[in-house]
Amino acid sequence: MMKLQRASLKKKKASPVRTKTVAVAVMCFSSLVTLLVLSRTSLDRVSPPATTWKESFIQGPPRAKKKEVDITTELCFVTSIFGHAETSDIPVDVTELQRKSFPESKFYIFTNMKDLETPGWIKIVRNFEFKRFITQSRWPKFLAWKEPVIQSCRIVFYMDGYVTPSPENKTDILKVAKSIQTSEIGMAQNPASTRKRFENHTLIDELKYIIRTEKDIFPNINATAKWLRDQPDFWERNQCQVYDNCLIGYDPRNPHFQRATTYFWDLYSSEEYTWRDQPFWCFTLNKFGYKPLLIGGSRHDMFTVSKTNKAPGKHKYDATHENSAHEQAVPRKVEPEKKEKWFQKQKRKKKLAKIADQLDIYQTS
Repeated sequence: MMKLQRASLKKKKASPVRTKTVAVAVMCFSSLVTLLVLSRTSLDRVSPPATTWKESFIQGPPRAKKKEVDITTELCFVTSIFGHAETSDIPVDVTELQRKSFPESKFYIFTNMKDLETPGWIKIVRNFEFKRFITQSRWPKFLAWKEPVIQSCRIVFYMDGYVTPSPENKTDILKVAKSIQTSEIGMAQNPASTRKRFENHTLIDELKYIIRTEKDIFPNINATAKWLRDQPDFWERNQCQVYDNCLIGYDPRNPHFQRATTYFWDLYSSEEYTWRDQPFWCFTLNKFGYKPLLIGGSRHDMFTVSKTNKAPGKHKYDATHENSAHEQAVPRKVEPEKKEKWFQKQKRKKKLAKIADQLDIYQTS
């Protein structure tokens, strides 16, 4: 009887110890399970999606902290026409061109005119808060890469509204596009026309050229000259290359191209200076040390220029265009130049040259 009581007593004393041991074991097991679940979740979160060796070769290594964009179109053509239908370029009909020669490409046109006829183009209507229609028309030229639909293009060619790719030179255009894709700065242009500009054409020469050809009004050019004169090392940068900006090929995802166009736009979009984009673009490329690839030849070699689709007046403007986007009335239509007699033409050139020489950039402070 005493033995049974002692055994029962021992069993009662051991019970709390055993219970405590089991509880600790359960807690340890739960902690281990939780740790494994968290580790698995963490691994799943950072593990890259499985790809084949072929996909890895084509896409290349993933770029850190950069959202990947799906490329849906290898080659896109972009143009821009802003203003009033009566005074603007007329879009070239690219229906057959796209269907027969560039079926894999897309043609995008940016405009403020909802009713503008754009046969063959994918129309993108935008209304920007700028006082000049000229400024609005430059946004798609330099910043269209900010549009998601343009980001989906591997390579883009911007063209003025009266310019289209030549089907006979499709192979050459594709070669240029491939060169842009593999280049460091991701852009290609041609130097400004040597037919109208002489050798060693400087930035100051470009400002004088703009006045002589009546592409801008004197107050805007003079304000540009003052700004340039105040920049450090301007006289060294005065030797920058002026480019033909009616045709620009670029990679919309290239960080160098994005950097250059963003800096340029901060200057140009203030609308305090010239509405021509060549001076500030020349200055910007020189500032960053960027030298675009050459497209080769002239715009006529790979692209077709339709003069009949060009706006009246050969893109010459006057003061009525300074606030054109805010005016209710249509800006005065600049009539095409009439053929002048030789001596009258020379007299006119001398007058414009004297005006150009009044630029503050020549004055010393």
